[in-house]
Amino acid sequence: MRNSKATVCEDFKGNITILYKGKKMNYTTYRRAEKQSDPESSKTINNRVAEAIKFQNKRSTYKPGVDKQWRKSYGNQVSI
Repeated sequence: MRNSKATVCEDFKGNITILYKGKKMNYTTYRRAEKQSDPESSKTINNRVAEAIKFQNKRSTYKPGVDKQWRKSYGNQVSI
């Protein structure tokens, strides 16, 4: 499909069809990204940063159990 040409057709109802070698092709359309919010003012930026830090500190980190295989020392393993 690289460097090949396809024909894009639009009928009177506004339906779009893509033809490649005379056969219809399936396609998807993408939505445009939403408009970004306005920048924060200098008066509210400290509050937003404080909220983000609180949220990050709330999350607990995962700590694997003591009985995991890889936590055991190599000296206790039996060699065959």
